[in-house]
Amino acid sequence: MTMTYVPDQPQPYDSKQVEATAQSVLASDIHLLNYTFSCCYREGTLILRGRVRRYYHKQIAQTIVSGIDGVERIQNQIEVDDSQSDGR
Repeated sequence: MTMTYVPDQPQPYDSKQVEATAQSVLASDIHLLNYTFSCCYREGTLILRGRVRRYYHKQIAQTIVSGIDGVERIQNQIEVDDSQSDGR
């Protein structure tokens, strides 16, 4: 009898759990405390939405959610509204 190794199929990640984790990580970052974001997760892709004052904050948001288990791709739809920037 020949045995063939079949790797376990990866289990799908719970979308609500991934979204909650992303929300928690974003809400706890010191650079993003004044912003509100929404997150939607489906089949490995996390979609970020919200509005920030600087492009730097958009980058921070994307970077900190990239390490969440199950997130393979990020669609960063966060808008930068620098019209209210204080010039710093």
